[in-house]
Amino acid sequence: MDDFVRFLRDRELNSEKYEKLTPQGIDYISSSKIKDIFNLNLEIYAEKPQKDIHDFVGTFRVSSEESSQDGSLNVENVLWANTVLASGRVVGVV
Repeated sequence: MDDFVRFLRDRELNSEKYEKLTPQGIDYISSSKIKDIFNLNLEIYAEKPQKDIHDFVGTFRVSSEESSQDGSLNVENVLWANTVLASGRVVGVV
């Protein structure tokens, strides 16, 4: 547990460096209007919860008349309970 606490502290102290190394998430939605998300043809697969969060497996597909885009989901795409977003926006699926 000490390694995990140390990692969180290092991440807080070096947040700028951490942000550069961490993927920013999935950015396939071009509209800035939140209501447009309901018009997407979006499929998400996520396996059932398990104790080992690092083995989480999930996929998504955003389809339109012209094309479709596939991607993977993993533990880096998760917002935990009581997460505080410092800036920007997040749209999530529960």
